[in-house]
Amino acid sequence: MLSKRLQTLVNLIPPGDFVAADIGTDHGLLPINLIKNKIVKKVYAVDINAKPLKIAEKNIQKHNFQKEIPTILSDGLAFTTQISDEIEYCFLAGLGSGTILEILNKDNDKIKNYLICSNTEIEQIRKFTIAKNYFIQYESFFIDQKHRYWLIWINKQKPAKKLENIFLGDFKWFEQNLEYKIYLENQIQFLEKIFLKIENDEDAKLKLFNKIKQMKEYVQLWN
Repeated sequence: MLSKRLQTLVNLIPPGDFVAADIGTDHGLLPINLIKNKIVKKVYAVDINAKPLKIAEKNIQKHNFQKEIPTILSDGLAFTTQISDEIEYCFLAGLGSGTILEILNKDNDKIKNYLICSNTEIEQIRKFTIAKNYFIQYESFFIDQKHRYWLIWINKQKPAKKLENIFLGDFKWFEQNLEYKIYLENQIQFLEKIFLKIENDEDAKLKLFNKIKQMKEYVQLWN
């Protein structure tokens, strides 16, 4: 059984004759699921740490998927220079946006789509996407085991469209998402408390005031 976080990513892609890569594969659960359910034909299970990769290898061997799931010890996308396959779907799940952006510094033409699930806000990932002229195919926000996750699908094969809101994401993705509305309402209350405590720093107060204002205007879209 996959976690809600991983299953949400898997549900996005249609089955096909594709090659995928799971960066930070940990115990290899996502690649095993993709092969077991015949969603892709091959998945690179990649991790920077040898210990979880060894566990992934054992799990892969239990299912006899060694041919379909090669394991690679690699720092992020560095391994892509050593393979001939084009990667249709590259998964980056369960990391913070800062770490994800560091991995995306090695972005290259072998990768066609990124399916990203971050445990921190993704404004900077949106900015990366626009700067690269990539297309945001889909976004979501959800709670899994009391942890918050932001999901973004970056399609590199379509040109970028102007984003209505780089800070919070285009509302079209979230208009049915009450979890995101509640998260933003809670954030507004939290930031307002911080605002009241700021003294002798008018620039910081103004920046925070504008941030809170944007969030309130966004929440109003649900009404």
